[in-house]
Amino acid sequence: MKYGYAILPIVLVAYTNIIRGHTSIAEWGLFLCSLLSMIVFGARGAQLTFVLFFLVSFLFLSRVRFIWKLLISVVILIGVFALPYLLTQLISILDQYGVSSYPIAKYKELLSGTDFIDTSSGRNFLYEYAYLRISEHPLLGNPYNSCYVDTGGDFYYYHNVFLDLLVNYGVFITGGMILLLVYVLWSIFTRGTLDEKYLIAILFIVPFGRLVVSSSFWLRPEFWLFLSYSINTFILQRRRHSSLSVIRSYR
Repeated sequence: MKYGYAILPIVLVAYTNIIRGHTSIAEWGLFLCSLLSMIVFGARGAQLTFVLFFLVSFLFLSRVRFIWKLLISVVILIGVFALPYLLTQLISILDQYGVSSYPIAKYKELLSGTDFIDTSSGRNFLYEYAYLRISEHPLLGNPYNSCYVDTGGDFYYYHNVFLDLLVNYGVFITGGMILLLVYVLWSIFTRGTLDEKYLIAILFIVPFGRLVVSSSFWLRPEFWLFLSYSINTFILQRRRHSSLSVIRSYR
């Protein structure tokens, strides 16, 4: 499953180059091949991450005309309704060549009418433990080994970054962290250059797309890369904005 997250940055960068007009046969080939590999062999979280990045970049960052955004959005909506049929055809083709993987097995279960909880890889039990912990100590949080204790040593984290924060730090600290993060991101997106916006979008989507369904932020170097880059970019932008303000007032 880690393969999907490993190849995800290639998919995002290739897509970014295409949507910004740097198109070529090699770029399209890299994007389509890496995307198909991620769908077939990668974790479902990696695919969800790409979908989120596509929506953010296409709707808010790209300079595509509004009419084209509307038309493509309609096509995507039609594709969502046709997704069961498309997955069925993809699975059928792969079965002919003897290709199988964990995501394909989960797709088959979903298409056969299996309950979503049964395809969640046991995360629903982790979420239930987290909700109980939060309801018991919502303000100040719980000890860091709560998940380890709840699961009898099977897991160290609840496989959701927000649940982990709420369990361990409580509502006040978690709320403050989220507000600070939103403020920093909003400042970057309102004041930053287009290159900075695309880069911060990639650095944000890659770790958080995984952290909402798996892993822990303590274990993800890409999260700390995003955090350090966003803070430094935020500081540099404020300095740049202050310098421009001084120049304008001097004139």
